[in-house]
Amino acid sequence: MAKPNEIKKLKGTLRKGRVKDSPMEGSVAVMSEIDESVFINDYSYQEYKRCFIELSECGVIQTTDITSLIMLCDMWGVYCDMKDSIRNKKYNILTPNGMEQTSMDLTNFFRSYAEYFKLCKEFGLTPVARTKIETTKQKPKEEGIGSLL
Repeated sequence: MAKPNEIKKLKGTLRKGRVKDSPMEGSVAVMSEIDESVFINDYSYQEYKRCFIELSECGVIQTTDITSLIMLCDMWGVYCDMKDSIRNKKYNILTPNGMEQTSMDLTNFFRSYAEYFKLCKEFGLTPVARTKIETTKQKPKEEGIGSLL
């Protein structure tokens, strides 16, 4: 899938011949109260608030990105739940026939980590992804996205 011109410009990979004729444009998102019930747990909601502030100060997040950010934060919430679940427990369990296998909580812990990490790359939240994006501080243009959710 093609990247938006703004992302290419930030990364320094925008070439005149690759400029889209009618790119999708959106407004920079502003912090508004998203109902906490949208999130899978409190870990998720707290991560959303933290990430939103960071991304909006850089002018990276648009209103159309909010749903993706919620998904990213929900994966963080699942990761934290699984981490709580495996804390002080054995990582392997015995099956009914006496075989040892990795506990489902540990398996889910690693899956949630992998999904979270994959989504972090999309938002430039990893050290390598961050080096590919140049940002400038921006002020949001419009108020209110809470009514969307």
